[in-house]
Amino acid sequence: MKPPLSSSSSAVLRKARLSPYLFTLLAFIVFVSILYGEDFMCTLGQLEPIPGRAMSKPVKRRGKLAFAIGKGEEGCDIFRGRWVRDELTRPLYEESECPYIQPQLTCQEHGRPDKDYQKWRWQPRGCDLPRKGSFEEENKEIIKVSTEEAYGMGMRSMLRWVRKNMDRKKTRVFFTSMSPTHAKGIDWGGELGENCYNQTTMIEDPNYWGSDSRKSIMKVIGEVFSKSKYPITFLNITQLSNYRKDAHTSIYKKQWNPLTPEQLANPISYADCTHWCLPGLQDTWNELLFAKLFYP
Repeated sequence: MKPPLSSSSSAVLRKARLSPYLFTLLAFIVFVSILYGEDFMCTLGQLEPIPGRAMSKPVKRRGKLAFAIGKGEEGCDIFRGRWVRDELTRPLYEESECPYIQPQLTCQEHGRPDKDYQKWRWQPRGCDLPRKGSFEEENKEIIKVSTEEAYGMGMRSMLRWVRKNMDRKKTRVFFTSMSPTHAKGIDWGGELGENCYNQTTMIEDPNYWGSDSRKSIMKVIGEVFSKSKYPITFLNITQLSNYRKDAHTSIYKKQWNPLTPEQLANPISYADCTHWCLPGLQDTWNELLFAKLFYP
C-alpha cells in the first residue's frame, strides 16, 4: 500500500492538472494576437500614439470617388482655418430667393434687425474652398439636371436598393409623399402676409395646390414607381393635406423659448404652419396606411 501523498506533492499535482488549461489559454492568446494584432494596434493607435513607434503611412485611395469632379489641394485641411468678413461674396443668396428654407429659419422675415451674421466666409488655413461656379469651368464635363431629374435619380437608386435587399414575400414597401405647409395665405386667396394663423376652415377648392408642393415632383414619383418591378405602395397624403390650412398647430403649441412682446403682438410671426395638431389630420394618414396595408 502506497503511503499518502504529502500536501506539497498534492499542490504540485494540482498545478500539473491546470497546465493543459493554461497552455490552451496561452495558445488562444497567441492566435488572436497574430490574427487580429494589426487591428488591435490600429484601434489603440487611434486612441493614443505609442511612444517611439513610427506612425504608419495612410493608405492612398485608388480610383475616382463618386461625384468627384476635381482634386483638392495637397495637404489642405479645409476644416482648419478662420472666419473672415466678406462684403463682396456674402451672403451667397438672399433669404427670399430660396424656396426651401423652412419658416423656423427665416430670421430676416421674422424680424432680425442685423445682417452681419451673413457677411462671414470660412477661410481654410493655407488653401481655399472651391469657389462657386466651379461647375461652369470649360474643362469640366458636367451635365446639368433639373430638380425633377435629380429627384428621379434618387428614387431609382432607392428602388435598386429595395430590389436587392427586400424579400417581397415577407416585406412591403410604403412611400409617403410630402407633407404640405400653409405659410402663404395668398395661395388660397388670402391677404399678403397671412398664413395658417386663425384659420378654422379648410380650403374647398378641389383643384387647390399649394406653392410649396411641386406637382412636377409628384409626377416623377408616379413615373418611377410605375416602372418598378418591386411593388411599392404610394401613400399620397399631399393632395388631401393641402386642403387643411385649419389643422396646423399654429400658435397652439409648446414654445421652447419665451415669446417676445413683439411676437405676442403679432401671432402670425410665430405661427407654426408646418406641423399638425393631434388628434387631427395625421390620424387620417394612419387610416390610409392601415387601409393600404391590410386591404391593398
